[in-house]
Amino acid sequence: MKKFVIGLVVVAVLGGIVFASLHAQGRDKGEKVYAEGAERRELAQIVKATGELQPRIQVNISAHVVGKIDKLYVQEGDLIKKGQPFLRLEEQAFLAQRDQWAAQLRSTETA
Repeated sequence: MKKFVIGLVVVAVLGGIVFASLHAQGRDKGEKVYAEGAERRELAQIVKATGELQPRIQVNISAHVVGKIDKLYVQEGDLIKKGQPFLRLEEQAFLAQRDQWAAQLRSTETA
């Protein structure tokens, strides 16, 4: 009787395995995945990204007089040294203002 029970259990286990394998064949096997082996190679030094850059040092430039720029001697990103001219203002408006101030000075001196 013992041999009969062991034989029945073995047949049941084998039948379960066969049933499970036949039932699993009809299922979706999932996505195919392709893998590549790891190997040493050169990496590209180019990074394409969007963002915002902040300078390490920011300098604000202002003038003592108001006027339009007549000529620009440098381009954006150029390095300039202290005292180096980098633009020229239109002289007409500036000279007219100078003449007006000189006339006001003369009129106050004569008064």
